[in-house]
Amino acid sequence: MGDTRQVTDKPYVKVRVLMVRPRGQSPQDSVEAVTRANKLREEATPQSFETMVMDPRNDDPNKMYTRGDMGWYTYGSLGPDVAAALRAANAGSIVGPVRTPQGYYIFEVQQRSTNAIRLATIFKDVEAEQATLDSLQLLADGL
Repeated sequence: MGDTRQVTDKPYVKVRVLMVRPRGQSPQDSVEAVTRANKLREEATPQSFETMVMDPRNDDPNKMYTRGDMGWYTYGSLGPDVAAALRAANAGSIVGPVRTPQGYYIFEVQQRSTNAIRLATIFKDVEAEQATLDSLQLLADGL
């Protein structure tokens, strides 16, 4: 398989998140969501962030499974607004709220790195079998 360490010029960031979603579609709902996100941000510290993930004000639907941990991302993969907010953030800092299509995110920057780990190299094209494609088509038809 070869060397698994890969140095890249694209920096990586490991983050944990809090999320606030607007309750509706109106401009007032957006203003209310920003207000709630700013309140969470004021309370968030590197020491309290882990416990705040389970706060009922955190609207992240995955918080029970992930504990807010989003893992490692390359800058830009989470969108330009998030990339701009995280680019200069040091490990241990709290960033946000940052507006995204899903809502307002508050990020805890856990680590930064320029190293990537390649887990495997696949030398064969991977194609779905017809049974898998048929199953997906049935699911899509049901929508």
